[in-house]
Amino acid sequence: MSTLVISDFSKTFTASTVPSTWSSIAKSGVLGIAYEAERNALYEANIAFEQAKNISKTNDWFRAHAELFIKYQLSESALHELVSNPAYYQPRA
Repeated sequence: MSTLVISDFSKTFTASTVPSTWSSIAKSGVLGIAYEAERNALYEANIAFEQAKNISKTNDWFRAHAELFIKYQLSESALHELVSNPAYYQPRA
């Protein structure tokens, strides 16, 4: 069985009072500290590309981060846990 995740990394779907869905995954700790370290390294290496509107590099970053979800086995149950907690997820009104 496959799980399709539709999420945002720039507050497209989430309220301004909570992190983006991608950030919530990191802040919740559901994937562990090794994931957080790799995610933070990707962020530091790539945030300047997003801010510079370098679409190609930002797409590469997006793909690399999605690969971390696979590597650290982001599960459907972890996603349910996240979206059920208003500290981590609130839809944009």
